[in-house]
Amino acid sequence: MNIIIVCGGRSVEEQISIITAIKVYKSLLSSVEYHPYLVYQDPNDYCFYGGQGVLNIENYIDKKRFIKGEFKKKKGLSFFKQGHKKIYFDLVFPVVHGSNTEDGTMAAYFITQGFKTLTPPISASAIAQDKILFKDLVNSLNIKTARAKSLSFSKYKENDFDMKSFINELTFPLIIKPYDLGSSIGIELANSFDELKPALEKAFVNSSYVLIEEYFTQKEEINIAVIKDNQNKYHFSELERIIKDDDKIYSYEDKYTGGKTKKDCPYNASDEELNTIKDIVVTLYEKLKLSGVVRYDFIKSGDEIYINELNTIPGNYSINLFSPKGYSIKSLIDIYIESRLNFIQSLSKPLPNKNKVNDLVDSNKFKL
Repeated sequence: MNIIIVCGGRSVEEQISIITAIKVYKSLLSSVEYHPYLVYQDPNDYCFYGGQGVLNIENYIDKKRFIKGEFKKKKGLSFFKQGHKKIYFDLVFPVVHGSNTEDGTMAAYFITQGFKTLTPPISASAIAQDKILFKDLVNSLNIKTARAKSLSFSKYKENDFDMKSFINELTFPLIIKPYDLGSSIGIELANSFDELKPALEKAFVNSSYVLIEEYFTQKEEINIAVIKDNQNKYHFSELERIIKDDDKIYSYEDKYTGGKTKKDCPYNASDEELNTIKDIVVTLYEKLKLSGVVRYDFIKSGDEIYINELNTIPGNYSINLFSPKGYSIKSLIDIYIESRLNFIQSLSKPLPNKNKVNDLVDSNKFKL
């Protein structure tokens, strides 16, 4: 199977996407079943680029070794055209992170053009990326999560806006999160009301909406990843516990650039904790109709387990959580493709002939 792996896009998490995509590419390159080709979308000119240059992370500094191309379809065949060269493919796999990409935007681009695309449902991707919508969903399902309030920049700037009244139900310290970013980008911590305004001002630089959430000082952060196969069996990764100072945010540097935070994987949770986590994982996977590898981030405070967020295309494809159980990126993608086969095949089928535009024009029922 020929697979085009797409990374980059107009997202502040573009760099993480490149790292993950190269890792996925190398994993599939060593397999017999898959023939991968990596394509990068530049966030500045929106163009797609391929060639050997995109395989080396150092080439992304000046991008001089990249070859511009475009996605095409002709006579039922899909290909990426670079000059006179055509790279034919069976499937597009967006390996992207953050808003404008992971939220379903990138996948929708390919689906609307009729390319077979390996992706979770667009609606699920959008809800998972939107911290406000996700919080509303979790609360509606009576799943424990930190108390929070959402705030728009326009509301914040109203002359009669009373911040003390707005947050009177919340308790400091508070963590302020841009509603549509991940990887801890743009997150600010306010330990008191005096620190709240400057924290909000910084957060609003990254987004027009923020989530103001109670911050647990005494806590453990626990992560788990999962994928469901075509027999509806769930494959759970090991648990991972983040070891860090209580008053320290788990930052972008900690996650991706070798920060000081340590990780305990596999983490031996109690049976009760593990069952609670798995119940929440399955509930949200089913409710959102998710597919593929999804990572869930939890907080344990006291004896309670709280859901923090989930990622529909996790960094490094969560192989760090799956590999202790013997999974590889290739084996996870095997499961993913098999579970989404009906959806993938449906993208190349013509729509039913009912309700053609001509029929509507000829009908007396519809008049403009």
